[in-house]
Amino acid sequence: MTPERLRKILDALGWNATALARRLGMARERSATEWLNGRRPIPQPVADWLELMYRHEQTAPPPPTPPRS
Repeated sequence: MTPERLRKILDALGWNATALARRLGMARERSATEWLNGRRPIPQPVADWLELMYRHEQTAPPPPTPPRS
């Protein structure tokens, strides 16, 4: 996965490096930031999981917010 693809997926999910790190149970966001900056390769299991999350978001987005009364 490229850093550009990672950015696209995080944008679609409404996440940033901090949110990704939290979801992955990482103590700090440093690795996620390095993935986004292209300084470290994105581990394949993480890339696979993110692709699944992205596909799910595309096929089953959350329902719209009901209008206020």
